[in-house]
Amino acid sequence: MAIKIGNSWVSEDAYAHAKAKASGNGKALNSMSEKYPDMNFSTDTRPYKAAGNNNIAIAPNILRQMQNNPEKALEYDALAYDCAQISKKLPAMFAGKGLNLKAHGFIIEPGGGLSSWSITEGSGIKQKQATPLHKKDKNNWISSILQQK
Repeated sequence: MAIKIGNSWVSEDAYAHAKAKASGNGKALNSMSEKYPDMNFSTDTRPYKAAGNNNIAIAPNILRQMQNNPEKALEYDALAYDCAQISKKLPAMFAGKGLNLKAHGFIIEPGGGLSSWSITEGSGIKQKQATPLHKKDKNNWISSILQQK
């Protein structure tokens, strides 16, 4: 079941994890890196600019919001949790379609929106794909990304 935090719908697991790990101190980007050590965090929100997998780019203004507003910190922490869980599933999903996932990531945009990007190779073809995700959709943006991939 989805839970709404701020302007985002997240999974119950994401909400529980974010709530349990909530901290009101420190830099937001460092805090996220500590909570999700398998993810690569940055502030470069251009698709395809990061290398490898498990990337999450967060716009600098969102990081400031997270530092100053505990509800925003909880919202984006929960989104990061869901993104991290999806990242674990993507390589196998692409492999099941005969594609090698070369790089992928998520972007929390300056306006608070969420998108994903990927670079795949298969049958001699290299493909780039960027997808806006509708985190305000209660019918689960997570399902939409898993179906699109």
